[in-house]
Amino acid sequence: ECFGGLRDGDMTLMKDPVPRARRSADLLSTILEDAGVNASSAVRVTGKDGLAPLIWLCRHGFDDVAYVHYDGGGPRDPADVLLILQSTPPAELEHLLNERPCLREGGLLIVQTPALKTESGRDPIHLIPERAGYVVERCVPRRSNEIHVARRRAPADRRKAA
Repeated sequence: ECFGGLRDGDMTLMKDPVPRARRSADLLSTILEDAGVNASSAVRVTGKDGLAPLIWLCRHGFDDVAYVHYDGGGPRDPADVLLILQSTPPAELEHLLNERPCLREGGLLIVQTPALKTESGRDPIHLIPERAGYVVERCVPRRSNEIHVARRRAPADRRKAA
């Protein structure tokens, strides 16, 4: 036995979290940069796993970062970006977007969801932000989940789409 009751052969099952975390940080950095988000953007983070991205943003020079609780706690001013970087089930995402729209017009929603597909090939997750007034601009598939990037439309654009 090696340590913690693991046998030598069991070590192959363990994965080093550092490379995965680095890849996740690189992906987040790329998504933010591609979307035009910069250090002066007002970024709000929510979800049970929001602490890690919040700290990462602060350490990378973002000036206006805050955590927003699902129940409405946190800053009330409209943000430029809302990050939900946990695997958010569809019902939870719909509730969050309808109950707490904290993004300005043109603001960016970045949300991680389970990877779901229909027989038509259309991602059913895209319907949720679209119904709440967002346009999905990008979808980044990962192993068992996807990261969706959507922009909040202006009210006039939402009425046209309805």
